[in-house]
Amino acid sequence: MLLNSYHQGYAWTDDIVRGVMDTLKAKAAPVNIDIEYRDSRRHEDSAAEYAFALFLQSKFAHDRFDVIVASDDPAVQFLINHRKQLFGDVPVIFCGVNEYHGSSAYVSADPASHPWLAGVLEQIALDKTVDLALRLRPETRTIVTVGEGNDVHYDRDLAKLHPDLSVRRIHTQQLTLDEIGEQVSAIPSDSIVLLSAFSRDRTKRFLSMAESVGFVCARSPVPVFGLNKNALGYGIVGGKLNDGDAQGRTAGEMAASVLNGVPPSAIGIRWDNPNPYEFDWRQLVRWSIPLSMLPAGSIVINRPKSFYALHPIWVWGGILFTLFQSGAIVLLLLQKRQRLTAERMLAAHARQLARSNYMLEQFAQVTAHDFQEPIRTVAVCTELLGRSIRGTLDAESERVLGFTLGSAQRMHAMVRSLVDWVTAVDNSEGHSSVADTGAVLKQALESRHDSIEEAKAVIAASSLPAIHVQASHLQRVWEHLLDNALLYRDSRPPQIQISADRVNFGWRFAVQDSGIGIPVVAYERIFGVFKRLDRSDDHRMGMGLAICRRIVQHYGGRIWVESHVGEGSKFYFTIPDPDRRPVSKKANR
Repeated sequence: MLLNSYHQGYAWTDDIVRGVMDTLKAKAAPVNIDIEYRDSRRHEDSAAEYAFALFLQSKFAHDRFDVIVASDDPAVQFLINHRKQLFGDVPVIFCGVNEYHGSSAYVSADPASHPWLAGVLEQIALDKTVDLALRLRPETRTIVTVGEGNDVHYDRDLAKLHPDLSVRRIHTQQLTLDEIGEQVSAIPSDSIVLLSAFSRDRTKRFLSMAESVGFVCARSPVPVFGLNKNALGYGIVGGKLNDGDAQGRTAGEMAASVLNGVPPSAIGIRWDNPNPYEFDWRQLVRWSIPLSMLPAGSIVINRPKSFYALHPIWVWGGILFTLFQSGAIVLLLLQKRQRLTAERMLAAHARQLARSNYMLEQFAQVTAHDFQEPIRTVAVCTELLGRSIRGTLDAESERVLGFTLGSAQRMHAMVRSLVDWVTAVDNSEGHSSVADTGAVLKQALESRHDSIEEAKAVIAASSLPAIHVQASHLQRVWEHLLDNALLYRDSRPPQIQISADRVNFGWRFAVQDSGIGIPVVAYERIFGVFKRLDRSDDHRMGMGLAICRRIVQHYGGRIWVESHVGEGSKFYFTIPDPDRRPVSKKANR
């Protein structure tokens, strides 16, 4: 069992629970852990303690614990009073028991009187925290302690350690919250505040740690230092702080030893739990305290991370990119014998890249257009030559001449197909015109009337929308997809279904056929230039789907296929179109 003095959600207790649990998971065999909360900070009367004891007695009447870990004084004192009655001779490990001028005497003065008890004490580093605060604020003339109860040990010790300073206390349980705020706001500017935990004011109003610490720090005109880590992050500058997680980890190690057979008397009571110096970056900035004045090894929370710590991949990527670019620039400087700055070189590279793209476009246009005539001439001349010498050549010569003619004709067809691909979106009118896709589909069906009749194809189209697209472009897409469905069919009459669905960014069209299907490995290849699924037909160039992709991508959409061999194919393409327009009537053929 892990028995806590305070409630779940109290930062100090949550830190202890995490420390105990993490340590037991790492050091002990799998264990079942029950976590209970005494909640004495909010319910501290004897009636609540008695009710809690009855609750535990009823809940665990038939259970036996191997070890109990108790956090903070109320839980330890509860077990001293009720352990035998509730749990028998179970060993107890404690943590978070306060030690300040003998305040832990009930467990540490005579350990032999309770051999079933071992643990780690919580030592308040009052003197070191105040010494540090005075180094950071050398103009200090007054130390103001803020905390609950009438315990004045802190004040007396501070007065002895610093006789030249004035020490006064704000007793939170003797004042209302408004009175606490007034007294804190009136603290002189040559002071520092030392804040210990408080959870109630005179009216018994309960405050969480975040509320009480934030209330004091927000109203204090001077820096506020603390004693416990659970106050850090809510407004205190920091100090040599008690760490609940460290307390819990130490207690967890002791509990693991007990589970492994070591008696508590052999473990004993430890006093060596270190309190690290910890600070809040935001408060250091608020009070203009430089990091150089902090003790070596200090922990600083909320400190902004460097760009490298946040983005190491980007930094190294930038370094490698810079090195690569520098090497490229050096090579270009050596080639051109010019000394340019990096910025001018990158600009020149961009201009050179633009010129190269322009030249490539011009080369593609020349290749596609100007090559047609000489190739056509070669084909025609070869055909005329064949006719004029037909019957005068042997079989091998006839075969070579036929091969030459076929190659010339094929090259001519390839160049024409390349022209179609290059000019697929030429003379575009942009996206301003609205086309009725149903009407455009009817035109495509009319253009393929003979092929449809020959294949005895049945074509059905659902309602189709009107969208921003050039009608001639969309008609070419319909025609090529219809050609594909009619060409790659099986022995049955083709069944072709055309539909459209509204998607977030526009419309998604689908052309589904009942043909031979496409293997998965060819899904992407069929959209390439001069790529065909079936190479038995040398008269087809394999450019239809490539032209479809070029047109669809011109409008910002994409095209893809879903298919299984022998089960037909379904081609999808999308056209972005944010406007919502009525769809056209269904078309069937």
